[in-house]
Amino acid sequence: MVNNITMTHASVNSGTAVILEVASVKYGWKNITNTDPITGKYDIVEAEYSGFENPRIVISGHFDVDSMLTSGITQEILTEFATIRSITPISLSIPTGETPTYLKGRPTAGYETDGDMTMLDTINVQIDSFDLNISGVSSDKGRNWDYTITCHETS
Repeated sequence: MVNNITMTHASVNSGTAVILEVASVKYGWKNITNTDPITGKYDIVEAEYSGFENPRIVISGHFDVDSMLTSGITQEILTEFATIRSITPISLSIPTGETPTYLKGRPTAGYETDGDMTMLDTINVQIDSFDLNISGVSSDKGRNWDYTITCHETS
């Protein structure tokens, strides 16, 4: 569980950071490679690096509708984030540990192989999808809502 994950955008919650409660994070990276067979060879294919997909970030957590945090995530706020149509991306901050150490975002010069890999403490994202799960089995009268937010990094 990662504490104090926040999402921020000027159009949501009056620009105040929204706290994603009781959250866990999955970060994914996928290179794009072309793998073509070499004519007349039967052992291994030729591989050529073509780039990478934007990193994917999946955040899962839950919130208690009977004990909401001030500036905590809600269905309404999550819907506002998901429906943003703006050239300004959502800012995601994922601090971990006591110090804290941040899950880093894109370097200012981009992911250049010969560039400066000083990555930023915030990640610019766009929400691809979200899911809410409300179950009366795991909580009294369905008060605990589980959520999963899938987003991808943008520039």
